[in-house]
Amino acid sequence: MDVKARRGADIDSDHQLLVGTFSLRPAAIKKKKATSKYNIARLQNQATSEAYNLALRSNIGDVNNIATSWESIAQACKQSAQTILGQAVERRKPWISESTWSEITNRKILKNRMEVARTPSEKAAVKAEYKRSAANVKQLTRIDREIYYNNIADEAERASNVGNMRQVYAIKKLGGNNIRSTATIKDKHGADLTTPTEQLNRWREFFVENQATLPHNEHTARSTLSRRNPRRDISTQPPTSDEIKSALESLRNGKSSGPDDIPAELLKYGSPILAEALTPIIRNAWVSEQILNSWKKV
Repeated sequence: MDVKARRGADIDSDHQLLVGTFSLRPAAIKKKKATSKYNIARLQNQATSEAYNLALRSNIGDVNNIATSWESIAQACKQSAQTILGQAVERRKPWISESTWSEITNRKILKNRMEVARTPSEKAAVKAEYKRSAANVKQLTRIDREIYYNNIADEAERASNVGNMRQVYAIKKLGGNNIRSTATIKDKHGADLTTPTEQLNRWREFFVENQATLPHNEHTARSTLSRRNPRRDISTQPPTSDEIKSALESLRNGKSSGPDDIPAELLKYGSPILAEALTPIIRNAWVSEQILNSWKKV
């Protein structure tokens, strides 16, 4: 950056014209790291789950070694998943045509171009093209879905005309069960109440009968809650291996992986081995009150 002062006419002012020359360098664009999608649905098979745990034990090594780091455990999870589970196969809707898939691929390419555009004008042009492609994808998928279900309806009609009810039933199952079940309200004797007036009267009767069991003041309410929920002594000792295993088993399926690219299912189904390997790391973090830097990333 080059700056220079330019003195001008004397106008009884302390201000002077300042001329500067500077250049801008565009910031580096970080490329997104491609994530690996493992075929985690295979872990629901008992034999596959056992094979995954055997591969984990072999790749981690001595699980009682305190020097075992989280990086080596994460690498063992990925390597075991790649060997036992393999990559997930992309599942396509049966009613989407090849031409529509081609337009979907084009939309994905335009989105990547829009993210790496350097100038506002280039980004605006790519964004306009992306919007046209997205609208085209919606229109093509709507047409493909209509054609697909019309063909199914025609096939069911032809099967019904020739008396092939087995095929009709198989085609009917494609639509799923869309019948909504609603719970009925019954009176004291178990008879169904169908009219809104009868149902409202039954609700009123229910609350009047149960009003006597409810606390009448704040003191009674607090004493009732204290009896139902007694104070528990919470242990401040470092977690045990069984507690860590229980926490791993309680992880929910279907959640997206974090920066380490490890789905929750790999930790959940590998809990018999991973609990022992993670116990020294978690206990050390508990005592030192410091967690790993890689765990701070979200």
